[in-house]
Order: sequence, then structure tokens, then C-alpha cells
Amino acid sequence: MAPSSIPKTAVVKSFGLWEFLRMPFGLKNAAQSFQRLMDGVLRDVSFPFVYLDDILVASHSTKEHSQHLQQLFKLLSANGLVINKTKCVFGAKELDFLGHHVSPTGITPLPDRLSALQESKPPIDRTSLQRFLGMVNYYHRFLHGIAATLAPLYAQASGKGQKID
Repeated sequence: MAPSSIPKTAVVKSFGLWEFLRMPFGLKNAAQSFQRLMDGVLRDVSFPFVYLDDILVASHSTKEHSQHLQQLFKLLSANGLVINKTKCVFGAKELDFLGHHVSPTGITPLPDRLSALQESKPPIDRTSLQRFLGMVNYYHRFLHGIAATLAPLYAQASGKGQKID
């Protein structure tokens, strides 16, 4: 965090003002700022997939994975970033990441997320329709031809269509 921003994080405590020296995630633009930082730190390497503080390292072999991890740790360290080893999973052949199951055979949606989508109640107003479309859109890559199917719903969600029945 920029030194000039530290006073902006001040919180009144019984002993006086307490200021954050590092950006807490509760600040309005903290997530976007952190994502921009991570994108900048890792821009020259192609193996990590980063979403905020989640880093997925994709490798073809154990040896390559070890090399990727060493390179990642050096980049993070050089930029003053540390990892919490207790939250890490190293060398996994498959795992769940951002609502998807990632394995050597490919990427699939998590079954519980699909169940939630299939069991969702029909939208009754524009807000619930937008929420439903957001859930469907998250998995659009697995739904062939979904854009054409959803076109009438998008028209209603944008206010161009008629009232939701």
C-alpha cells in the first residue's frame, strides 16, 4: 500500500488510531488493486492462473511443476509477497478451483453448482432474472448454443422485453 494511503485506513481504538500497513480486503478497491498487482507480478510467466489470492499452477510433469513453483516463489518474494503454506495444495493431479473441477482430462463444472442452477426457482422479476442469467453465464462454455437460447431472457433483463411471466 502506498505510504500516503496508510492514514486513510485509520481506525479509532481505545489506545488511539490504528493504521493498516498492508491493504485489507475490506476496502472498496482492494480486490481490484490486488488483482492488478498479481497480474503485473506474474505477467511474464504463462503457467499460473490467478484470481485474487488464489493461484493455480498448471504443469505437464512433476519436474516442470517443481520448476514452476520455484519460479513463482521467486517472483512473489521479489515483490514482497508471501504465501500461507497451510492454505496451499502442492502437486495435486486434480482439484476444485473457482467453481470448476480441474483434472488432467479437462475442466468441468462442480456438480453442486449445477444442482443449484437446476433447482433454482424461476425468475419472477428483473433482479432475479439477472441473477439467474449470471449463474448460467458463469458456465456458458459448457452449454453449446446457450446464447441463442437465452436471447429472449436477456431482452427481458435489459428492459426491452415484456414483463416476466
